[in-house]
Order: sequence, then C-alpha cells, then structure tokens
Amino acid sequence: DSDRQKMQHAKSCVMLGAACGDAAGGGGAMGGQGDAPRSQVAANGGTGAARSEEVKAANEVLRLRAIKAQHDQHRIKLEKAEVRVQRLSASDVLQLHAYLERFLGDQAVAVQLQDAMVRLIEGLCHVFGLEVSDAVQDGLLQAARALLREPSQFPSRLCALPFMSTQEAQGLAPFLLSTTQFRHVPEPEVNKCYEALNAWLMAFYFMSSLSDEMVSVESQLKQQWQKCLVQRVSTAKSPKPCEGASEAPGRSRKASPPMSPGKASPPRSLRKPSRERFASLSPSPPASSRKSAEGLGSRGSSRCAAPAARTLTGAAPGSPL
Repeated sequence: DSDRQKMQHAKSCVMLGAACGDAAGGGGAMGGQGDAPRSQVAANGGTGAARSEEVKAANEVLRLRAIKAQHDQHRIKLEKAEVRVQRLSASDVLQLHAYLERFLGDQAVAVQLQDAMVRLIEGLCHVFGLEVSDAVQDGLLQAARALLREPSQFPSRLCALPFMSTQEAQGLAPFLLSTTQFRHVPEPEVNKCYEALNAWLMAFYFMSSLSDEMVSVESQLKQQWQKCLVQRVSTAKSPKPCEGASEAPGRSRKASPPMSPGKASPPRSLRKPSRERFASLSPSPPASSRKSAEGLGSRGSSRCAAPAARTLTGAAPGSPL
C-alpha cells in the first residue's frame, strides 16, 4: 500500500510539472504573437505612405507628358507649315501681290475678293504688327503692299517671327475664322500662296497661345520626374512588411500536419509520463525480490541458450547430446 501511494504521488507530481511547462510555453508564444503584429503594422504604414507618394508623382508625370505631347504635335505642324512657306518662290509672292492689287485697287471689284483671302491678309498684318486703317478707303491695300514689299525675303521673314504672347494670340483668332471657304482661282500661284500661308498662320496661332504653358509644363515635368525617381528609390530601400520584425518564439515551430477528427491527440497535460520518470521516482524493490527475479532470469537464459548451442554444434533438433 505504501508503494502504491508513492507511485500515485509521483505520477501527480509529473503531471503537475508538465501542466506548468505547457502554461509557460503558451504564455511566451502569446507574448511573441503580440509583439510581431505591432512591428508589422509599423512597416506596412511606412511602405504604404511611400507607395502613395510614388503613385501621385507618377500620375503627375504622365499627365504633364500628355500635355507636352500635344505641344509637340503643334510644333511639328508649324515646322511642316514653315517648309511649305520656304518653298514659295519670289514669283509666287509677286503673283499674289498682283492679284491683291487687281481686286483692292478698284472699289467696284473689291467686293468680289473672297472673305477668306481678306482674313488671311489681315491676319498676316496682325502678326507683323502692321495696322490696317479702316478710315482710309484703301487701307487694306496699303497694308498688303507693306507686307509684300520684298517678295524674295518674305518667306524667311515670316518664318523668323518669334512666338506671340498668349494675350496677343487671342487677338489673332478672329482672322482665322472665315465666313466662307476659300475657292481656288485661275492663278495657281495664288492658290499655292494661300494654302501655305493659311496653314502657317493657323499653326503659329496654336503655338503662340500655348507658349506660356509650354515653359511651365517643361519646368513642372522636370521637377515631377525627379520627385518620382526619389520616391522610387525610397520605396525600394524601405523594409518589407516582414523584414525587421522579430520572429515570435511560438511561430518558429513548424506547423504540424492536420490530424483527422477521430485521431486527435490528447492535451500534453493528460498524456502519460515516460517510463524513465517513473523509474527515477519509483522506490527500489527489496533485496529478496531482486534475488528471486535474478534467479528467474538466469533460468530463462539457460533454457534459451540450450537450443542455440545445439544448433551451433550441428546436432539435429530433439537429438540427445
């Protein structure tokens, strides 16, 4: 009875120690799990802010590039129009001058001059800063003579004009809107001059109206591109969401494979203690019992050794020695 009580007392001590060990391990795992999310949230917050700034800068760069692409298209149109103007020969300009003299020199015939041609001459005079006087009856003719006084130098002088300011370009807009479309006349040189000069005047208007905006867009695009590069570098150097966070002790263990519902393992506190713990805590048997056990062991070993000896000597099983 005393041995049985000692065994039960040792078993209860082992189970109590195992339960305390599980509680301590669970507390450490919970503490590690509480610290990891806070560091992960801080890393996610810094990375998210840097990512948001990079997105804003990238969208602004693309918006400015779209505006600059429109400016480039207008510049290309102006360059093509200048090529057409440069191809005008002195004879072409002289034919245009003669055509204007014939219609504007006679007031009875002046009303037959097409409105599109009148708007073109008034627009060119506005670009060169020539004033067309309405008080004088032949004010448009005098302005046309001053405009075309040097036929050979007229194309180069026209293409060398600097862009107008946005406000000055607004004053050019009414001359680009004609009530009727230009109809070709029998003189091919006049048709050639009108098409080339009208295309140049239209392209020059758009470039002049966007001149102030073009300078601002170029500056903003350069600044936003530098900002985008800085944000990209800072985002690349920022720690990842899982970097820098200390790994919790409870998470370092590998996850065990899922158990089937019918074979769920019991809690650690209810498992049976190992034999080694019972051997260290159980009392040693009396000397008499040890001797009897040793006697039984020696008899059993001698009985088991006899067949082995027979087999080694080559005797048949069951034959007398």
